[in-house]
Amino acid sequence: MTQIGLWNEAGFTACPSSLETRYTGEPNTRVLSRPPADIVRTRNPGKCITNGGRRVVKALCAYTARADSDISFRKGDRMEVLSDAEPDWWRVLHLTTRREGLVPVNFVAEESSVECEEPTSCCSWFFPHVSRKEADKLLLAETNPRGTFLVRPAEHNPHGFSLSVKDWEEGRGYHVKHYKIKPLDNGGFYIATNQTFPSLPALVMSYTKNALGLCHVLARPCPKPEPQMWDLGPELRDKWEIPRSEIQLIRKLGQGNFGEVYYGKWRNNIEY
Repeated sequence: MTQIGLWNEAGFTACPSSLETRYTGEPNTRVLSRPPADIVRTRNPGKCITNGGRRVVKALCAYTARADSDISFRKGDRMEVLSDAEPDWWRVLHLTTRREGLVPVNFVAEESSVECEEPTSCCSWFFPHVSRKEADKLLLAETNPRGTFLVRPAEHNPHGFSLSVKDWEEGRGYHVKHYKIKPLDNGGFYIATNQTFPSLPALVMSYTKNALGLCHVLARPCPKPEPQMWDLGPELRDKWEIPRSEIQLIRKLGQGNFGEVYYGKWRNNIEY
């Protein structure tokens, strides 16, 4: 089981000694119980925060340009946002190469956001663009043990978050529970009113050590899938046809009433 660290400097409110740490056991183990913390049913995409004046984003993974209008970058590269008028592609200035062009929004994150806090592995549990339904699908993967978790933005509270945790119960099997992470006026966060924390990393760190009313201790962050491209590129996002000469058919995958399906490449480098 992967252990989470790197937050040893973050403080948190200690659990009162009168509270016992109990949660439902794994299959074939002793079953204990405790009154649950608040559970929420929400979904929401991530929101980019404006820091006033200059906005800098950081690359979450590498990207290779597909047209003259977009630019390539490596994981960790910093770019200044020049325009966010398009919902899927932002115009940026690469702060190292000084090249200007478009980048896919889901490949970058606001530098001041939780997702980009250093060290980068510290907040690998934060998923800014994941809905409740998508969180369920990711967490319920067979390779994820009980206690796998992620944090995502809340839908009904622009300053709050949701904690999604994989759990197991007899008669129900594996499922996901969602908890509200509510903001405090002083900038902190809490799930239960008797436990407050100065930051999200401090909150998560505490619950990795003690369930404190959750269904299970937070065992490990959910593995993150690579960002997916939803179109062929900024120049072709509004086009319904591309030249046949740009497509290379490599291997037939199947056929049916819908016709034949092939694995191939577009412009000799993009696989589909």
